[in-house]
Amino acid sequence: MINYNKLESDKLFIYVLIITINEIHMVEIISCKCGCGKSIPRFDKLGRERYYIKGHRSNLKRKKPKIYTNIIKYDDLKKYFESGLTTTKISKIYNCDSRVIHNYKKKFKLKSIGDSNQPFIGENPDYNISYSWIKGFFEGDGGTYIFQERKYMAFTQKNPEVLYKLKYFLRAGFIKKNPQNRSYKYQIHKINEVNAILPKIINASENYEYILGLIEAEGCFHTCIQNTRIQKNKKRKEFVINISDDKIIQKIHNILKIGKIYDYYYPKHGNKKHTHRLVINTKEELEKLIKILEPLEFISSNKRRQFEIFKKPYYEEQEKELKFLKKLNYTDI
Repeated sequence: MINYNKLESDKLFIYVLIITINEIHMVEIISCKCGCGKSIPRFDKLGRERYYIKGHRSNLKRKKPKIYTNIIKYDDLKKYFESGLTTTKISKIYNCDSRVIHNYKKKFKLKSIGDSNQPFIGENPDYNISYSWIKGFFEGDGGTYIFQERKYMAFTQKNPEVLYKLKYFLRAGFIKKNPQNRSYKYQIHKINEVNAILPKIINASENYEYILGLIEAEGCFHTCIQNTRIQKNKKRKEFVINISDDKIIQKIHNILKIGKIYDYYYPKHGNKKHTHRLVINTKEELEKLIKILEPLEFISSNKRRQFEIFKKPYYEEQEKELKFLKKLNYTDI
């Protein structure tokens, strides 16, 4: 019998002849890479190459991360985390290990947008949220659910900015990130908070702020490019809002008194799943829509930026910014 533990060779391979009744084959012996001094056959019975004894790989000591005190600064990290970047993406910017950014995040006491316990950035917000706006936003991206015989409220958005502003206004609930579809969910679980907030939302008035909440939830300002016999690459502005409930889409049409309602079927779902779509694309109706929305205050900065670009006329200088539209037939601004 050969005792592999007594064989010590870090650099050279040792070959041992094992003679059986039927065949003679050679076994290559190497030392375990964890530094324990024990030796093992280089290949197992299935021909797979081995480097460690079973259970020795976890005993390896990790290398300490390098210190980047001259490169990483508090102001830069704060901007990156507030913009929504994760530690892995920031580590690629600095070309370092993600553990380094995580340690500096703890050292500087910073919080990313994905943290569930993070309050809204900015203690003195310069926006005004009304329950009419919340009612529209709730009917677009919110809902009530029952879980374990308990009722709770939830709002879902891909951009967490609006959810943190809403949480700061209501002073209730928490925000959680869904890693599967990269969305954020604002949930209110406590019964006393749900009973206090939900009646105010239901009894809120349905005015232009209610329409603004629905627009920030499900509305879209975009530009179409049409190819006709007379003119090619013809630009046309269009506002679209998709709502699955026909009563809500009819309510929007009655308040705005512009646009046309269509039934849209999704080809991906075999034309079984459908929604109701309100489309505003004529010049007179778009001017009326812009006059309605211009004095209102958008809660989402991204939606406000889209609206500012949407209401501008097409000048020759602006065509340079919209070069990417030439390659596409339908593009969001």
